[in-house]
Amino acid sequence: MLAQYEEDAIILPVGVNVMSENPVGMAESRIKTLKQKPEVEVVIGEPFELPKIEGIDELRLFIDKRRQKIPLSPTERKRFTELHRSLEEKSSLIMERLAQCVPEEKRGIYRKESAGEAKKIINNPSSVKS
Repeated sequence: MLAQYEEDAIILPVGVNVMSENPVGMAESRIKTLKQKPEVEVVIGEPFELPKIEGIDELRLFIDKRRQKIPLSPTERKRFTELHRSLEEKSSLIMERLAQCVPEEKRGIYRKESAGEAKKIINNPSSVKS
């Protein structure tokens, strides 16, 4: 996401709902799979713009330093954490908007009743059970 982050970019969320009983690739034989054409519904959501993350370019510098095994100063680590959290929040915003484009039962952690769970997972990925 960082490499593709553009200021003032408009995002168009598009959801694809595969409605077929057997998803493509799940047939008994490959020939059947090739003949199957799944029934799908494509929903195009409302375009939206993400708020700009102030100082996003600093994050690239911090990542480059870490790749070169150059330690970050305490101030840089604090700023890195702030920027990382901002990116996570923006990612969550995008996922919430995408989730609105698919049926409620297919939204996973982005269902209305699970919205708090999605934020908890973003803030603590280790809480996800496999």
